[in-house]
Amino acid sequence: MAYREAKKLLFYGLVGSLILSAAILYIRHWYVCIFKVEDSVRELTARLLTACAAVMPFKVLNMIIGSGILRSGGKTTYVMVIDLMGTWIFGVPLGFLTAFVFHWSIPLVYFALSLEECIRFAVSLVVFRRRGWMNGLKA
Repeated sequence: MAYREAKKLLFYGLVGSLILSAAILYIRHWYVCIFKVEDSVRELTARLLTACAAVMPFKVLNMIIGSGILRSGGKTTYVMVIDLMGTWIFGVPLGFLTAFVFHWSIPLVYFALSLEECIRFAVSLVVFRRRGWMNGLKA
């Protein structure tokens, strides 16, 4: 039952995050026009919002699976290792390379940094599907 409910939470989180991403993409140009800034800043902000919307589903699913499901099942060490691995093996090196070696634009660097969320999600999904996190749950 816990596995079924957890899958429902992930599904609802995915649907909600896709709706939120679509909303961000839809309103991004209107949103940036609220502020009295240069056109270049508006364009940069709109591109940053696009990058944010692209990775939003992974961020939301990671919050649900990592902070909610796996931790509630007692796999706090797994979550800590997954977070550390995502940040220090993927996120920080990708951020450094894309910003200082490849000299990518700010939105692309943000997107590359956020790819760590995809790695975290993939590893967390493997742990989730093995169902070992349910051992700590009692009926």
